[in-house]
Amino acid sequence: MMRAFTRYRVNFFRRLILSYTVLTVVLLGLAGGFLYVQANRMMVGEIARDSHNRLMSVKDFVEGTVLRKYENSIRHTALSTVSNAYNADLNFLLDHGWQGNISKISSLRTSLELFKVGNEGVYNATIAFAKGNYAVDSDMFYSDPAHAEDAEFMAYLARLEQRRWIARTLPDGERVLSYAVALPYGTMNEFAKGYLYVDVEIAYVEQIASSMMATPRERLYVYNANGSLALQTAEADPREARELNRLMASGKPAERIQGADGAPFILSYWKDGQSVQGWTYALIRPIDAFVLDSSQFKTNIVLGCLLVLLLGLLVSFFISKRFYIPVKQLMANLRGSHQTGHHQGAVNEFAFIGNVVDSLGRKISTLEMQARAHELKNTLLGADVALDRLDGLPTVGHYVVVHIRPLSGAIHRFSAYMEPFHVRGREWIALGQQEGAIVLHDDLASELETERIQAFLLQMQDSAREELRFGASIGTRVDSPLELSLSYQFAQQAARHQFLYGEEAVLRYDELAVLASTPHLFAYDSFKNAVRAGNVDAMNRFLDDFAHVTRSRKQQLAAVELSLLQLTSTLYQVVIELNVQQIVPPSSLFDELKRPSFDATMAAIRLLSNQVALHVKETSNHAHTELILKLKTYIDERLHEDLTLQILSEVAQLAPAYVSTLFGEVMNETFTEYVTRSRLAKAARLLEEEPRTAVADIAARVGYRNAQPSA
Repeated sequence: MMRAFTRYRVNFFRRLILSYTVLTVVLLGLAGGFLYVQANRMMVGEIARDSHNRLMSVKDFVEGTVLRKYENSIRHTALSTVSNAYNADLNFLLDHGWQGNISKISSLRTSLELFKVGNEGVYNATIAFAKGNYAVDSDMFYSDPAHAEDAEFMAYLARLEQRRWIARTLPDGERVLSYAVALPYGTMNEFAKGYLYVDVEIAYVEQIASSMMATPRERLYVYNANGSLALQTAEADPREARELNRLMASGKPAERIQGADGAPFILSYWKDGQSVQGWTYALIRPIDAFVLDSSQFKTNIVLGCLLVLLLGLLVSFFISKRFYIPVKQLMANLRGSHQTGHHQGAVNEFAFIGNVVDSLGRKISTLEMQARAHELKNTLLGADVALDRLDGLPTVGHYVVVHIRPLSGAIHRFSAYMEPFHVRGREWIALGQQEGAIVLHDDLASELETERIQAFLLQMQDSAREELRFGASIGTRVDSPLELSLSYQFAQQAARHQFLYGEEAVLRYDELAVLASTPHLFAYDSFKNAVRAGNVDAMNRFLDDFAHVTRSRKQQLAAVELSLLQLTSTLYQVVIELNVQQIVPPSSLFDELKRPSFDATMAAIRLLSNQVALHVKETSNHAHTELILKLKTYIDERLHEDLTLQILSEVAQLAPAYVSTLFGEVMNETFTEYVTRSRLAKAARLLEEEPRTAVADIAARVGYRNAQPSA
């Protein structure tokens, strides 16, 4: 056993050394690679900056020195046209035709030839006269410019932008830069009498620019404002031209590329708006001149990495040796606190640590699930929970809370039963033994339509009735996890309507919220009178009508409860008025009638009402007769006064309708019939006894003062 453990220890020690060595190699590779790349970037950046300075120098030399020399000579010649005192031949010819002025034209041609000879690189100098339509260059005179080889360009002079160098190719194939000014100098094209333009050989300018290149392999390209190639120090390579166009389009100042022969080059260009001609300068430079310093730097990087690697191997050995001691102690502590029942030597340490970590992971997962369920529960119950504590609930989307009231079956599997309902997420939350909730989530509002949820729950009730019975209520759709409590509150309000629709009903808050909120106005006095009179049939008819109207009329639970409260209060009033507390004490009337459903509540009210009505019917016949006889005596003694049911109800301390009902039952005639009959009988008697008394007096003595009987 000890030999096996020693072998394991040696292997573990070797693995530690190998692990640290690999870590050292990886870190060195990352650091060395980073330094290597940075060296290349530094080299490219340095070449790019140097190229930028070179391009600025080339621009200043080409535009500020070479071309400026020609511009000054042209300006000097053109300025003479401003004053007639200078260059009299040119000024004269601007205003006259060529006929008769051949000598002046010959003198002007000689001047142009001297201009060409005196300025190296000038290919030709030409003056085109508007008056007389003729032209003179350094070689020939053209009485008609159409006969000149450069006739097309002469015709274009009136539309040409002045004092700009234009790269073009002459009919004889010569590539030149042309510079034109209007004569007299400074006039607009519309008022020009003629034009002076000079053609400079591009080859001459390119030769001068080539002298500024450090090596023959450096290539300069100059593009005009239109993007066309104006100057180049070497034959343009199509591949380099494409790379330059791509670089200028990207906006980067420089970039490294591979040439056709595989050699690296640096592309750079300069364009900042300081070019008078609007030109863009591009330079292609080989990296050969910089390779020596860069290679030396890269070599130093590699040597430094090798030295650090050797040092890392030594450090890895000592760290691994020191690290094994606490690892050994850790394994001993884990074996002491997590006994598995197996022999300690037979369990691989890595497997043992893995089992311990897995066990701790399961415990943590269980605790996290419990904490998450607790946070969700608190959210539903309206507690103030931060959004970042509701892990797993997306902040974007829609939510609906469904309140579940289990009746029988495995309610904890409710979420599994809802798997066919395709939404992005569902969370089952146990709120106790008697209720639960499921939170539905989806990105699409159409997937969480409450009608769709209700239809699925009804279908689920039918398919799983043998395994699961429940009642459900659906809250409103909300757009944030923080509003789940609002959806849950609405679901609870909808759940209270199961009192009316049954314990297995599946209800929607949005459907119930639009129902009538005001109760139906029932004739509670007829119910009260029927109970007080002991009329069981009338009482039952009223209760049947009450139950039918309440069920058939679409109204909210609050309206139904208010109607029941009014009905109960009416019965409560009858119990107190009839002093029948021995049947149901008024203090416990509410507890006696409280039931979980509407039907049960109505049955309890009906039972109590029947008990009270039967008790009244059995015990109140004698009392009613005595009361009505007392009222009859009252009527007989006061026939001359105004008599109404309201007055009699105050005497009997009963409701007018109830007095009318009792009067009819005892006297077998209505109150009005009895009063009318008694007054007529008394009037007939008075007429017999007092024949001389006036009829009006007799009518007043029996209560007919206005010739209308009082009711």
